[in-house]
Parts: sequence; structure tokens; C-alpha cells
Amino acid sequence: MHISEKRSAFAYGFLALLIIAFIFTRSLKPAELSGAESEAVMGFLRQIIGLFIRLPEAQDDYLVRKIAHFCEFAALGFSVKGLFTSVGTMRGQTLRSLPLLFCLLTAISDELLQTLIPGRSCEVKDVVIDFCGSLCGVGVMLLAQYLRKKRLMRKSHC
Repeated sequence: MHISEKRSAFAYGFLALLIIAFIFTRSLKPAELSGAESEAVMGFLRQIIGLFIRLPEAQDDYLVRKIAHFCEFAALGFSVKGLFTSVGTMRGQTLRSLPLLFCLLTAISDELLQTLIPGRSCEVKDVVIDFCGSLCGVGVMLLAQYLRKKRLMRKSHC
């Protein structure tokens, strides 16, 4: 068990906790407040994106919310995959499916949490979007791990 693996596990675990806290605090906001935040973000994005393309007004808020779901869970998938890889390396185990299971359970918990908040609801399509984001994040981490391993193998052969 190397110190670097412990540090990686701690860093990825801490990052995952921060991302989960961010996701859940967004879900705990009433619909009015959440909608106002989305509108503010969309106003900012409209100024930037508007330099390149024009989005139909009716889809702005919907698009921002769905992209946010995807990105939050892509970051979670990335960090959780890093965490489980580090922990698995320390224990001499392969924990391949656990990151996706963890992200799926987090997505389901997030949507169920929203049923307790005024004006919010549980949406199956959001769970699907969240899970797709998780798949993307895990995929990016797998690619990063593969490229790192390939680079280290090239270095060791020199």
C-alpha cells in the first residue's frame, strides 16, 4: 500500500463528497429559487453562446438544467471512478462496477430527495441523464488511466 494511493483515494473521495454536497444542495432548493438560478445562469450563457449560435427561448431553461445534470454527474463519475480505482489498488481488488452503481444510487437519491421540496418532482429522465453523465465521467477517467499506464510503460522501456 503506497502513500500515493492513499492520497489519491483521499483526494478523489473528498472531491466526490464535495460534488455530492453540491448536487444535493441544488435539489434542496424550492422550485422558484432553483428556477431563478437557472434563469441567471442562462442569461450569462445566452450572452456567451449568443456570439456563436441562437438558441430558441423556450428551450433555454430546459437545456441548462439538463446539461447541468449531465455535467454534475460526469464530474461525480470521474471522481468516484478515481476513488474506487485507488481503493481497489490498495486492497488488490478490481472494483469495476461499483462506481456506476454508486452514481446510479446517488442519482436516484437525488431525485427522491426532490419529492420532499415544494414545487419539485422526481423525474426518471433526470436519472437517465445523470447516469449518462456518470458513464461519460467514468469513461474519461478510464481513458486517463489507460493513457497514464501507456505513458509509464513507454518510460520504463526506455
